[in-house]
Amino acid sequence: MMRCYAAACGAALLSLTNPANATPTPPEHSYAIVIGFNSARARGEVEASPLRYADDDAIAFYEFVAPISKQSYLLTVVDSETSRRIGSALPELRPPSLFELRSAVARIRQLLLDDRAGHVSSTVYFYYGGHGFTPEGREPELELQDAPLTRTLLYDEVLDQLPADHVHLMIDACHAESVVRPRDLDARSVAISDDDRASLATSATLARFPNVGAVMAASRDARTHEWDAYLGGVFTHELLSGLRGAADVNGDARIEYSELAAFLAAANRDVRDPRARLTPVTHAPTADPHATIVDLRSAANAFRLTVYGADSVVAQVEDDRGNRLADVHTERRFKVTLRLPPNRKIFVRSTALEAEIFALAGTEVAFSELPLRATSSRARGELELSLAHGLFATPFGPSYYRGFVDRQNDLVPVSIPDTDFVAPIPPDRDRAGSSNAQPMATWAMLGLAGALTAGAATFALVARQDKIDFDHTSIESEGVSDSNRFSRDTEIAAVFAGGAAISAAAAAYLFLSSRKSPRLGATVSGLVVQF
Repeated sequence: MMRCYAAACGAALLSLTNPANATPTPPEHSYAIVIGFNSARARGEVEASPLRYADDDAIAFYEFVAPISKQSYLLTVVDSETSRRIGSALPELRPPSLFELRSAVARIRQLLLDDRAGHVSSTVYFYYGGHGFTPEGREPELELQDAPLTRTLLYDEVLDQLPADHVHLMIDACHAESVVRPRDLDARSVAISDDDRASLATSATLARFPNVGAVMAASRDARTHEWDAYLGGVFTHELLSGLRGAADVNGDARIEYSELAAFLAAANRDVRDPRARLTPVTHAPTADPHATIVDLRSAANAFRLTVYGADSVVAQVEDDRGNRLADVHTERRFKVTLRLPPNRKIFVRSTALEAEIFALAGTEVAFSELPLRATSSRARGELELSLAHGLFATPFGPSYYRGFVDRQNDLVPVSIPDTDFVAPIPPDRDRAGSSNAQPMATWAMLGLAGALTAGAATFALVARQDKIDFDHTSIESEGVSDSNRFSRDTEIAAVFAGGAAISAAAAAYLFLSSRKSPRLGATVSGLVVQF
């Protein structure tokens, strides 16, 4: 009977551990519509200068989302600078027009209907980078090549036509929140009935679309910013940094809205100049507050860079095209794994040091094991100085996340282990004192060396007294006894002295090995970088 029970338990265990018998992961498809438009059409009532990096932002977001999407569309026109910089690596482009947007929506809609019929879950990413306007007497709108994308068009011809399980709306434009979710601060207050209020909420706000979440740029004056150091918009760079893994506060490789909101808040917290400081608006889908914006486990082909330090770590990643890929500033002992575009040369900077590596697809490389060289940085103007010194100045991790989410009534927090998400440091690779094992071993060896030295000295003194007794005795039997004691004590003193020498050598080895660089955990310019 016991044998049959054991066999049944073994079979059950095999069924759980055998991948062939495991419950298959439900299929899921992702789609993307990415728009970037630098220009602003001539308007009598509004003056707007052309942007420089809306096309670059769109390309950067497209390169992030396309590898994990079944179908994706990039609607932009690149300027000459971007064309020279990226060249043949440019993806397929379509004009950023309302006509092309409608065509992309129609094609993705059919794919979504096919997914629904096949019981396949689906996600749509909608990204816009460009100009946003709030013209007097008309709806807020986003600029396109042939006609503006008004709030009504966004709701009726985009969101309403995408029957996906989740739609993630991301907008980097001035007045972005006004276009997506109206909030007219200048309007006068009037009394309305409950029926009118419900009708307004369902028709003129995102409450109409419980499957839609939104992340939008905003600042004190409703303007967003571009920065030459990023070759792109500040908000889009922060957004991509978080989505690449920097916002993953609980280490499950799934970025939720509360994680991204907290990361964006930390990134902008220390920007002192109000003209440069962003206060991004994040709205999770009401039907699923825990909706995953991106599951980084699907990016199997990405290059992975793990940032982990016994102390807070600051790191920036840039590729050989000049694109700033990600910025991170971790809390102490908080692990971050970035997923970066593969098969290109990248530069990872920390403080005043830089490492260069080829980001091979599907691999993971430790920055601390690469040769480091000095690098230089520059900043110009008060606003640029404010960005340079303020962006990502606040460490992000479980502590900041908990404090941020506790103050937000509309964000549902993720589950974080009580011990926080940290990676253990292998004992044989602890080089920075982030673990006490090696320092304790060094002091133990020094203590043993001291004790053995004291023992050697004691027996040497005893042997010296034996020699004196032997020299002063005239009785043969006593002389033989003194001679034997002298030989014994001399040998014991020699053993103790040898042990002391070995212990001292071991202590010296442990001390010197802990200070080697650039091994894992090496201390460089006072900054501990552990990967």
